[in-house]
Amino acid sequence: MDYNEWNIAIARHFFNVGKGGKEVLLFVNEEKIDAIGSVQNARVTDFIGAMKKEAESTKGYICKRALQLYEGWRKAGYEYPPYIAYLALFVLASTTEGDFDPKAYYPRYWKLIDEPDEGTPAGFYETVNLWDDLEKWSVEDKKEELGRFKSRIRGKWCHVGRPLSQTLLSDDERKELPGIFSDCGFDPTNIPSEDIIKKGLIHQGSKRLRHRTLTLLKSQEGDNQEFINALLDLTITELEGWGKYEIPLQIVGSPAVDAQLTPKEKEREKAKEKEKDKETPPPPSFFRTCIELDDPKQRALICLRLKTVRPYPDNGLEFKVGSKILTCTETVPVGWSTKLLEIPGNTPFDPSGLNWLEDWKFVDSENGWSLTYKKSNIRVFLPGDEEGIPEFIESQKLSRDCEFRIVCHESIAKSIREWGQKSCKSFSELTYSGIPRGWTLFKGTGATEPCQGIDVLGLSNLLRIQLEGGIGIGHGNLYLSFAPPRVKIEGGLGNEKLLLNGIEIEKSPTKICWELKNAPIGRPLNIQISRDGDVLPEWRVIQLVEPSINIESTGSAPKRDCKGNVIKGEAKPDYASGALVVSSKHGDIESLDVLPTSLSKRLIFIGQVAGQVSRWPSEGMPSVWIPVWGLYRTSRKKWATHFCRQNVAEGLAPIVGGGYSAKDLKAWKEALWVMRKRTRPPELPALAKLWTKYMEAAKNI
Repeated sequence: MDYNEWNIAIARHFFNVGKGGKEVLLFVNEEKIDAIGSVQNARVTDFIGAMKKEAESTKGYICKRALQLYEGWRKAGYEYPPYIAYLALFVLASTTEGDFDPKAYYPRYWKLIDEPDEGTPAGFYETVNLWDDLEKWSVEDKKEELGRFKSRIRGKWCHVGRPLSQTLLSDDERKELPGIFSDCGFDPTNIPSEDIIKKGLIHQGSKRLRHRTLTLLKSQEGDNQEFINALLDLTITELEGWGKYEIPLQIVGSPAVDAQLTPKEKEREKAKEKEKDKETPPPPSFFRTCIELDDPKQRALICLRLKTVRPYPDNGLEFKVGSKILTCTETVPVGWSTKLLEIPGNTPFDPSGLNWLEDWKFVDSENGWSLTYKKSNIRVFLPGDEEGIPEFIESQKLSRDCEFRIVCHESIAKSIREWGQKSCKSFSELTYSGIPRGWTLFKGTGATEPCQGIDVLGLSNLLRIQLEGGIGIGHGNLYLSFAPPRVKIEGGLGNEKLLLNGIEIEKSPTKICWELKNAPIGRPLNIQISRDGDVLPEWRVIQLVEPSINIESTGSAPKRDCKGNVIKGEAKPDYASGALVVSSKHGDIESLDVLPTSLSKRLIFIGQVAGQVSRWPSEGMPSVWIPVWGLYRTSRKKWATHFCRQNVAEGLAPIVGGGYSAKDLKAWKEALWVMRKRTRPPELPALAKLWTKYMEAAKNI
């Protein structure tokens, strides 16, 4: 393999669609180089030889040749930056083993290329431009669709610290993280404090992480704290993305990807994806305690909600706990469930009757869900308004400059009380009903110090920019202009300011997030943090774009006319294909009421007039009346409602007395009233109100 072949092979390995939106570490060691070159039977010695041969034009000065390749490379039309292989060489030097001082870099470099030690290689300091340019290419040029590279500095050394920063975790270690998360019982929707994550990595990673990584995590030396923070930052990022949909490197039928891979590479990537599916454990789901204080009545209202990265079943979840039947469904915001409700009555389930010092399992055998309510002797609650939840939500970590609630067991109440009075701006104990017996309720604001020995009351020193919500496009850093993400600063001191392209963004005093209102569209938005006038090194870049649909992107979606029939042959002027609507008229294509025959094999259609009912498919589609409701079967005993009209609910109130037979009236009543406990009503308030009117009308027949 010559230099260009190595450069493309390394670039494709680290930057591809499977890495979209993730941070890329250019970690290489001898084993990694051997693996990348194995397709053409090339090894690390061949790699070193190709690097040196490429530098012959600069009399063997490798850094100078790398800088030459960097100059004007975009205009030359390269697919990838042509200097990536040389950056990999610099990282390879930092992973080279031997009898070196642990902090030595340059002797490792010269030993790697088998040349006499001449100190700092000529032009090495100028290679900072390459690291920065690779960051710009991945973030701005490619918009993170192939991964996000950060030009970081680790330790005290400005130049050596850049290749060292790429050695935090190997690819193999990153693949082990989901297993570690699973064994630790971590929740990707409720990130634990850094202390909890650090202890989990050390304990559960003893046989999965390199000795070098474990030694770093256990280190008490101040010089290593920046490396430890960087490692924890990367781990948290991986935990946040655990279980979310990922685009595999090999996409079947994707010409853009197929064209980049040789037949052997394609087979190897397919095999990798199959093994990954087998080995990567799915994230567990946990119920979260939510608390709301009724101050006039001095009562705490406690309920359970679920937040998960898994898709909810259409018919919701149903659990049997003792003699109780509990249920919840997905709600807004995305990922959250409604309160866990008791059936019948739809009253919120109160978990204060459970023993909080034990794990509790909730199993929905029909949908194959098993959820855990985790044991703990302390539960910390933060405001849920940023998540769109009205209650305070249980959290695995505390935040500075924030109001909070604590419910703790009496065994640690004294320690919590002493900590709160000493380390919070305000802190008080509340004697409210609704708290489990033997537990104490506190409320406070503005924690300034962690509570020693209580991990969930630790305060983060790891400064991070977190993007929450919004509607992203693909797996990069693009967001729709009408739905930008919220920006949250994790691990701050409370006096930070947020800069957008160098201009400060105002934050509402009642919120802990910044909102990107009226941000420029169609150009990179550099999000940075400033504190006491200094711009801090943490940053993110995103871009807002206007929504659009590419006519060519509809793929194999059939073209349908205004009645929903598939158009055969050449499409007519007016048609819909997937989300794309093409019309020759100035207005919309004529819309027809929607009959949900795709939702189930069994449906019951209900009309506006009492007695208008039809069971599909046995009785066929109604022909003389238009359905208002379609009841579709979601499980053996469960049904759900679908509103069949395109227009609004007004004017569709039920009509009794249409002259239908007693048999038809009985069937209408059975569908609306007799089946009411097995039928999930519509969620939209206006439709739910209309549905109630239909049930009342059926009840009185």
